[in-house]
Amino acid sequence: MRAMLLLLGCGVGWWLHSSFVSELVSVESAEIVSASIGEAAEAQHPVGDEQSLRRQMLEVLYAEELPVNYREQLDVLQTLAEQNSLRGRERLKFDALIRYLADQDPVGLYAWAESNGDLHAPYRDAILTEALRVMAVREPLSALKRVQAMHSYWHRKIAYQAVFAEMMMEFSPDRVLDLTLDGDLAIFEQFRYVDIALLIAKEQPDRVFDIIDERFPVLRQNDARLGALLAIAEEDFERAEAIAAGMAGDELALQAQQVLYVQILKNGDFSKADELFAQSGPSEEKDNALNTLAYDPRGAPLEQSIAFIKKYASPAARAGLTEFLYAQSVVDAPETIVEVLEQEIRPEDHNRFFNSLAWRVRDAGAFEQTYAALESSEFRSAFLNQYISSISYSAPSDAAELFLKNQSEMTFSDGVHQIATQLAKYGADKSLEFAAQIQDEGLQKKALEGVVDEWFGQNPEAAWNWLVEQQAANPDDVQFNQELQRRAIRALGENDALGAIEFVEAIENPEFQASVRQGVLPSLFQEDPEGAMTYIEEVTAPASLDATYQSLAKRIAYSTPDLALLAAFRVKDQAQVAKLSQQILKGWSARRSSAYIVEKLQQIDLSEAQKSALIDSL
Repeated sequence: MRAMLLLLGCGVGWWLHSSFVSELVSVESAEIVSASIGEAAEAQHPVGDEQSLRRQMLEVLYAEELPVNYREQLDVLQTLAEQNSLRGRERLKFDALIRYLADQDPVGLYAWAESNGDLHAPYRDAILTEALRVMAVREPLSALKRVQAMHSYWHRKIAYQAVFAEMMMEFSPDRVLDLTLDGDLAIFEQFRYVDIALLIAKEQPDRVFDIIDERFPVLRQNDARLGALLAIAEEDFERAEAIAAGMAGDELALQAQQVLYVQILKNGDFSKADELFAQSGPSEEKDNALNTLAYDPRGAPLEQSIAFIKKYASPAARAGLTEFLYAQSVVDAPETIVEVLEQEIRPEDHNRFFNSLAWRVRDAGAFEQTYAALESSEFRSAFLNQYISSISYSAPSDAAELFLKNQSEMTFSDGVHQIATQLAKYGADKSLEFAAQIQDEGLQKKALEGVVDEWFGQNPEAAWNWLVEQQAANPDDVQFNQELQRRAIRALGENDALGAIEFVEAIENPEFQASVRQGVLPSLFQEDPEGAMTYIEEVTAPASLDATYQSLAKRIAYSTPDLALLAAFRVKDQAQVAKLSQQILKGWSARRSSAYIVEKLQQIDLSEAQKSALIDSL
């Protein structure tokens, strides 16, 4: 619950509408295209004729270069998406082309990208997401099913957000509920329930709490109520206060109060906020709400925001919250950094401050100004490490270049792992070249771990061949070689559990093989339950079978409770079966209706007596 409240505090609820989708095409893209087409587009095409506008956008960007044939247009997209890095006009051409092709045939584009192993991962993901975005309006169930089938958790999450954003803008609240809460496609993540409640509250504020009571799983109803309260508070703060006052339950009442704190701070009404906060002493709810002010001061004077946090934050949270705002003050005036460090930031908090600062420095020029203002080599090194880590996701090539130029000052091992992982998305060769230039052995190993983590998800055969060569060249480093193998097989198992098992069986050390195998079994069982059970009983000693199935059932109980029950009933100890099955059912019942669970239980490959016993215990 606290995590959900932090999301509310940071104003996440409605970001899906604009922030995520707009990132698919950069601001630079929008500005250039707008300048290129200008008023001509409005004169030649009626408002809302998006196909015509996008075609004209392509004509402006490609001139005479773009073929008319769809298949040949895919070839142009292939050439773009095979490049290591698209910048400037090339990125504009890529963005415009995937939008146009998705409008033409989203299903065909999705199938093409999904089966195309030559595309660099970030560009393939962008193509898939854009196709899903269009399908979300035309074929929403088909889009959701494709999202559910994605192996990568992070891509599944991003794709769902794009699909959900389109659905929220296109369909009625009832339709969104039908698609996202009912049936096999029902979702469990906390923040999604909050967003659905926000949507309904915007559209039907008088009915939202009744709808939550009637249709939301019991486990998520309070999350949804708080999301709805936030949406109402944005429009009518006094009404939200009255609703919060009537919320039953001590915990829910406190959390509702936090929602009010969040909204009044977002409104920038310090007079009202002062009145509201002064009614009670420091609390976790106030600290969580003050995150809103620290992360997003909404144009309020920094001095006023800092003073408010110092006045109302608990002693434990005060330093961390004010650091965010002091970091912003340094971004605005880099020459003040030494003064801020000496007068406002405790020595033990310097690294945390540099982390906050690094994530706010948006370009190389601002970094250089801030770096030059630091007089201490210790401060410079700390800030440099944090800055390189912060840009490793968005600009891995720049991060790698800066890292290699300043190797003597590099100490942050997580940063080098992130750089290598992100570079590998654009091709393993580039990432391996980066790792080869690292002088520190420990940091070089971290980089190689990053290469393996990403490479095995893209091209396991080539990655394994490299791994065999790496181990042959360094036979004495057994621990590191095993760590690379473990990471490799785990990464492959996320996308292809059967393929991962083949690599498991190639491991020669029996103890290490058994350890790695345990990490793959959940994915294998979810991919092919019957095959997994056959495999488990072939490779597991009889005395260890019960423990193996118990561990497996617990690990998949949340994601696939029906399969977890199937695993639980393979345990021979009946007392353990009863205990484990009740634990699984209890968690499942908190998320889904009894009718749905009964329907799913009927489909499990268990005896009628076993099914009846489970149904009777609901």
